[in-house]
Amino acid sequence: MATARAATRVWHMEVPREWEAHLRAFSPISTSVPWLALRWFPMERQDRAGVWRDCGRWVVYECLHESIIPESERDIIPFLAGPQPSRIPDPAAAYAKSTFANDYQCRMYREHKVWARNCWVIQGAHGGHPVEYDLLEKKILQACGLPTDPPPLGSLPYAPFDARVIAQLRKRSSITKYGSLDAARRHATPEAVAREMEDAERAFRQWQMQYLESSLAPSVDFLDYYTSSSLTATECRSTLPEMTREEQAAAEQMHDAYIETGFVPGLPIATRLTNGLGPTLSR
Repeated sequence: MATARAATRVWHMEVPREWEAHLRAFSPISTSVPWLALRWFPMERQDRAGVWRDCGRWVVYECLHESIIPESERDIIPFLAGPQPSRIPDPAAAYAKSTFANDYQCRMYREHKVWARNCWVIQGAHGGHPVEYDLLEKKILQACGLPTDPPPLGSLPYAPFDARVIAQLRKRSSITKYGSLDAARRHATPEAVAREMEDAERAFRQWQMQYLESSLAPSVDFLDYYTSSSLTATECRSTLPEMTREEQAAAEQMHDAYIETGFVPGLPIATRLTNGLGPTLSR
């Protein structure tokens, strides 16, 4: 059966100047610390009626200058420095190159000498979500009975780059700024700096739990999509996990222990969230 197309995929969109200005005020271009860039990611998705619909989304990339790429990952540089996959005549070679570096990453390296890595998808009503959850976030989501994979790109409603996105990015990255030179100047003693860091980390963990509980609760629509089924709303609700009293008590204990200490029962003692940026932002 032939399928219909409701709209042509939007292949390219320039970042609005106002958005770029707001992003640069928050994350200036730098060679010494990571900075953020916006890119339009084109995509189509087929709905249940068989109609292909445009669902492109804005994606935030973290850009690391080649001078601060970790030694263990510097083997990516030759792939970034080579030709863009779309300019390689041999299809097999082009595909092989694209598994390491896509056209956008090659262009960003050519223009800024950076490794651009996707880290945040702007979609939905809460300012977006990470491209991938880290081990700790997955542990928390699993304990709460929530999906441990982020919503697929294009599965949530379109959203612009706005104050909600900036707020989320600030909250997730602010943990890396604790103990900065400015903080040290405000608080002369090491003990004061340590207390500020401890309080800030606890506040961040409290925010993180509130964020996960409020904005990542699995809706019936997403569960229906996530399972790729044709279940009714009632049937979808019936598939949600039900926790026993013992499991609920354990989850509450995990919640309290994590907020207070930064550790999650069941994870190695060395596994602690010290950077709120997520896996693709903190590597």
